[in-house]
Amino acid sequence: RFRFNSVTLRHLTAAERSALVAFAKTCQGVIRIVGHACPVGPNEINRQVGLVRARAVRDLLRSEGMTDRTILIDSAGENQPVASNATARGRADNRRAEVFCLAGAVSPAQQGSPEGRARQ
Repeated sequence: RFRFNSVTLRHLTAAERSALVAFAKTCQGVIRIVGHACPVGPNEINRQVGLVRARAVRDLLRSEGMTDRTILIDSAGENQPVASNATARGRADNRRAEVFCLAGAVSPAQQGSPEGRARQ
């Protein structure tokens, strides 16, 4: 999770960091990281915040030896909440980044896709 109006990845415990890195490194396909925001503020700003949050997670994975050719980043902005936005706790839960393994996916570098390169 991220604090309100923040794109800095919160402190991860050693176990959390280890689990994230192990998950990413065992992925046989492409890693997709999606950043999310709570609905406070304009939708376009929240989309940008989600993208920067995804980049923060990508940068953590880079620091552990992952390469950009195996990582896609994206933002859902405020559009995919996992909790109610009616409470502070729910909004906090919605400020997050999710990491997915797209097994068998072709990386943007392999595709030669301009869209894929822009998302990296």
